[in-house]
Amino acid sequence: MFQVLSLLKIPGTAQHYLECQSEECKRNCEFYCNTCHLQLCKQCRDEHLRAQENKNHDVVIYQERTRKPPLQKCEIHPTKDTDMLCEECQVSLCSKCATSQDHKGHSFTDLEKIHAENLALWQVEIDKICEYFMPTSQSLQNEVRDDAKEIKKIMNNMRESLIVDADSLRSFVDAVVTRNMKQIDQIENSLLKDIETQEDTFTNYITYLNDLVKEFN
Repeated sequence: MFQVLSLLKIPGTAQHYLECQSEECKRNCEFYCNTCHLQLCKQCRDEHLRAQENKNHDVVIYQERTRKPPLQKCEIHPTKDTDMLCEECQVSLCSKCATSQDHKGHSFTDLEKIHAENLALWQVEIDKICEYFMPTSQSLQNEVRDDAKEIKKIMNNMRESLIVDADSLRSFVDAVVTRNMKQIDQIENSLLKDIETQEDTFTNYITYLNDLVKEFN
């Protein structure tokens, strides 16, 4: 369970494999510039902020970064990326579209801000899956597997008892044992079929949860 939870949270927290994105720097990333969306080590962060043009940049520790929205080209101006939302028209625009007559006097919101707000909402759902639904489903799945083992154990004990009885009542008991064996096998098959159905249900649900986490990410 803990391995699954840790894997689910790697995209948001793990840093051990991230490298600084400054030129020719391969040190571990510790910080992030929200202004230019750049991963930085401590040394490069200091150099980055010392530059006059970067003095007002928002540099935070990597876990508190604002994630960059997915890039999308403007349909009207293919050389530009969409970076704002027209509140009146509810469409994504580039800066050139915002100055056009079609959107004159309209209000605009930074897509990066919208992306950050949506990401925060989705992270709540991801946390619910990781902290409750996933461990609960895995716990129930383990209980179902334990039930299957217990049923097999009980049925094996019943078979052993029947075999012992058969030794003392050969001819008569043979027929009874055969009949009872079939009944036990039928019961076992029926119970195990139900157990397998339950396990398949939880397996499918866990797969759905994992797919949902990937979708949210």
